[in-house]
Amino acid sequence: MPAKTSYWPLQASRKDDGSSRHKSLKQFVEAYLSKKADATTGPVSPVALTNREREVIQLLAEGKSNKEVAGRLGISTRTAEGHRAEIMKKLQLGSLAELIRYAVRNSIIQP
Repeated sequence: MPAKTSYWPLQASRKDDGSSRHKSLKQFVEAYLSKKADATTGPVSPVALTNREREVIQLLAEGKSNKEVAGRLGISTRTAEGHRAEIMKKLQLGSLAELIRYAVRNSIIQP
């Protein structure tokens, strides 16, 4: 039976010898963070964020969904989605991965 191909983005890549390039998620995150910031990764230094935006970033970076963020903060799901969209716009980020990278680099969360 042929081996299954994984399309999961965090799946560790394989070298020719079959050994894992990244042995843990922590190593993957550290390797990702070690790359220099460029125009596609957004700003590295903090911009003026409200306390609520920092709370939303922290929860999203911890892996919470918009619905879970809303429940934790006592707001509607639409409001949580609005906060997320405004944060992404303000920070010039295009994906959740970039948001997590921003949160780690700016000590909003720890890897």
